[in-house]
Amino acid sequence: MDNPARAFDPSTKSIAVIDDVEDLAVTLVMLLELEGYVAQYALTGASGLVLIETMGADAVLLDFALPDMTGAEVGHALRRNPATSGVKILMCTSTLEETVKPRFADYDAFLEKPVAHYRLMHELEGALACP
Repeated sequence: MDNPARAFDPSTKSIAVIDDVEDLAVTLVMLLELEGYVAQYALTGASGLVLIETMGADAVLLDFALPDMTGAEVGHALRRNPATSGVKILMCTSTLEETVKPRFADYDAFLEKPVAHYRLMHELEGALACP
């Protein structure tokens, strides 16, 4: 699924997926890998924070409803940490944006589940293309 219009080589970009539904997280990782990205997943906010820092993620697909903390708490932790403050955050959740935004608005894109493949790739590529 090569896209000649990409401003970057996806194999140079690492994406973390934080979602407590393992089947969905695994599916998203497989989809991202088919698109050429390096991708890994975590099922909790705490393990996701460790994953993002360990893998040096360029972007994260972040669910809001996690078992140990909210996506807002994860987002705030990412922005506070100098090592992860530049990570592109794509909220990918079934929680309404009106609920998420007052708690954490510093995301690069908001995707409501279920999200179409085209929209996910469009928003991810757009976020990664911005400095």
